[in-house]
Amino acid sequence: MDERLTVRHSAGGFSLLELMLVLGVSGTLVGVAVPSITGARQRLELNGAIHEVATAVQSARLRALSSGRTMRVRFNCPVARQYRVVEVVGDASIDGASNRCDGGAYPYPDQDGSNRPNLDGPVQVMRGGVAFSQATDVDISPTGRITPAAGAAPVVISVNKSNATRTLTLSAVGRISFD
Repeated sequence: MDERLTVRHSAGGFSLLELMLVLGVSGTLVGVAVPSITGARQRLELNGAIHEVATAVQSARLRALSSGRTMRVRFNCPVARQYRVVEVVGDASIDGASNRCDGGAYPYPDQDGSNRPNLDGPVQVMRGGVAFSQATDVDISPTGRITPAAGAAPVVISVNKSNATRTLTLSAVGRISFD
C-alpha cells in the first residue's frame, strides 16, 4: 500500500463559511464607521459655518474702519439661515427697512454710487442645514467697536445643526472667540 499523502486541490474560491465570516466582519465595520463619519461631517459643516460668520464680521469691521462708515451685520435676513452685511446710513427708513436684505431693492454690487448705501454686501446663506439658534444684529462703528442691536456686549452668536451647537462671541472692542 502506498502511503503517499494525496492532496486535493479545490477548484478555487471560498467556502460559504469563509464568505459569511468576511461579510459579517465587513458589516460590523461599516456599522461602526457610518456614525463616526456622519458626526465628523456634521462637525465640519458647523465649524465651517461659524468661521464664515466670523469672517463676515471681520470683513464688516475692516470695511467700517477703512471707509469711516458704520456697518451692520443682519442675521436671519431676509429669511432664516441667511445674513447680510449692510451700511448704516443714519436714515431709519433705510436702515430699518424690511426689504433691506432684498437684493432687488438694495442690490450687490451697488450700481448707483451717488446714493447711499454703497457698501452693502451680498446675502449669505448658511449651507448644509446649519441655522442660527441665537443671533443679534450688530453694528460696527468706524472705530471698530461692536454694539449689539439689543442688549449689551459681548454679543453671542450661536449656530446649530441637528443637536450640535457652536458659539461665536464678539467683544465690544471687536475680539472674536469661539466656543
